[in-house]
Amino acid sequence: MKISLENMDLNEKFIVLEALWESMSKDATSKGFTPNWHLEVLQEREERVKKQEASFVSLESLQNNIEKYLNENKNS
Repeated sequence: MKISLENMDLNEKFIVLEALWESMSKDATSKGFTPNWHLEVLQEREERVKKQEASFVSLESLQNNIEKYLNENKNS
């Protein structure tokens, strides 16, 4: 099967990418491609968020935090 990506707009490409990723994720889990330890780590992280022991940050916030850390530790 050949898909012509050149003729798709960005939104269509993201829809196809999301569908492909979802399908691959299910296959990987059901066929054992995802190691159990990886699934356990994800489950632990999800539980920490539910218990409000951890939280998510935006990519922009993460980038700012990294830049701030690097600037503070530039001469260390």
